[in-house]
Amino acid sequence: CRVFARPDLADDPRFHTNKERVTHRAAVVAVVQEVVKDIPAADLLEQLESAGIPNAPIHSIADLLADPQIIARGLVQEMGQSGLPGTVLPIRFNNESRSLGNPSPALGQDTDAILEELGYSYADRQALLVAGTIGQGALS
Repeated sequence: CRVFARPDLADDPRFHTNKERVTHRAAVVAVVQEVVKDIPAADLLEQLESAGIPNAPIHSIADLLADPQIIARGLVQEMGQSGLPGTVLPIRFNNESRSLGNPSPALGQDTDAILEELGYSYADRQALLVAGTIGQGALS
C-alpha cells in the first residue's frame, strides 16, 4: 500500500486478512489492476523488490520461450520434425538428456495403421471411410 501511495487500502477491512481478501477477491483484483495498469512490468517488479515484497512476472508463452534463463538451461527444444517449440522438464536426473521426442499425432494420423494392426482389411477400412466412421485423412 505504501509502495503505490494507497495507504487507505491498508485500513480497508475487506483486505485485513487472507480470508477477507478471498471473500472480496473481485475488489482486490480491481484495485490491483487500477494501481498497476500504467506501470511498466519491469518498473513494477523493481518497486516491489525494493520494498521486499516477493513477486515474479507472469510470462506469455512468447516471453517464456524467449527468456534467457530458459534458453540457457536448454528447456526450449523443437519437437521432432515439426519444428514446433516446446519445453522440457526443468529438472535433470544424473545428467540424463532431455528430449521432447515427437509431437502428438494429428487427429486420424494413425487410424489406418491401428485398424490394420487390429486386422481390418483395406476394404473394411475403406468402408469405414465411406460410412464416415473414420475421417478423410485416415487411410494411407
